[in-house]
Amino acid sequence: MKYIFNFFLLIGIFIISLSCSDKSPKLIPYDNSIVKIIKTSAYEAENEFDEIVPGEPVYDLGYDRTMGLDFSWRIEHFDKYNNIIYKERFHLNDYGEEEVYGKVINEYYSLGEGKLSKRIIDEYGITEIKYIRDEEGRVLEIQTINNDKLFEKTIYAYNESGQRIREEKFKKDGLDKIGEFYYNSEDKEGKIIKEIHSWQKEISKYTIEWNYEWYEDGLLYKSRKRCYEFGKVITDLFSQYENYHGAIASKESTTGFETPDAILSGKSQEDAKYDVDYSIERIYNNNGDLVRYIKSSEYCDDYITGEQSYPYTIQDYRCEYIYNKKYNWIKAILFPLPISTDSFIIIREIVYLY
Repeated sequence: MKYIFNFFLLIGIFIISLSCSDKSPKLIPYDNSIVKIIKTSAYEAENEFDEIVPGEPVYDLGYDRTMGLDFSWRIEHFDKYNNIIYKERFHLNDYGEEEVYGKVINEYYSLGEGKLSKRIIDEYGITEIKYIRDEEGRVLEIQTINNDKLFEKTIYAYNESGQRIREEKFKKDGLDKIGEFYYNSEDKEGKIIKEIHSWQKEISKYTIEWNYEWYEDGLLYKSRKRCYEFGKVITDLFSQYENYHGAIASKESTTGFETPDAILSGKSQEDAKYDVDYSIERIYNNNGDLVRYIKSSEYCDDYITGEQSYPYTIQDYRCEYIYNKKYNWIKAILFPLPISTDSFIIIREIVYLY
């Protein structure tokens, strides 16, 4: 009996260890297509003598559009085309141990082109996103399925040249949004010059219209964004882009007006409208990483108080990097100024398999 008890005890320990290990993030490749694994975590930055070191973990930074960096805690598995094949989301539990709480599996129609066929998200339930394509790889329909039930789907239409000209998003109660796209020529080289997105529900009747102009080299020169609510213009913004760093403009400027949520301001929609006039400058280092983001305005109307300030710096972010021998950054220190005194450290552990 003693041996039988010991046998079952060992089996129990083995099962528990398997269960625990499944919740622990690993830097073991998901399959044999993986060539690189990156583990990312974020912390408050603290001063320790003459160094800046990681402090308390921070989970709510997420993707920062300003810096173009994702600060969320995750482990990503990449193939040779730099596609993310597998991703784990993790955090520290009450015992300070790393624990996986979400997983994402990507399946591809074409690895070389990075075109998805399916995405499975296992996080507080199973969500499956299916990409239905034609023989040329164009997306005809995207279906979102939550816990085996269709939640929403979007249907796409194209012209004879393969340009997307329409999309219709449906939810369970019917048509939710329509998107329409227009081009400067009906061939594969044509550039989009206008897109209109209209929400169909009576509660909003909200429309966004974008207009575009392009440089001869195909980079965006100007854009105009107009928002309508029940047919009335509530936002009208003009933007211009220049000094490109790859596909991103190093300098851009925007003028016009916006109407924030009138309920939040306690004013009528007309009174809540305020003028916009700001510029953005992005500065990159020799490795192509963004090291500074400056957003400033000639003036700024405060739609709550009605006061103006001249000039007004809205955002000033700086970022310093430490690189490995392959010139991939493994530590980033983000200094958000002047709106916050908080600084953050983002740590990346990179494993190269080939």
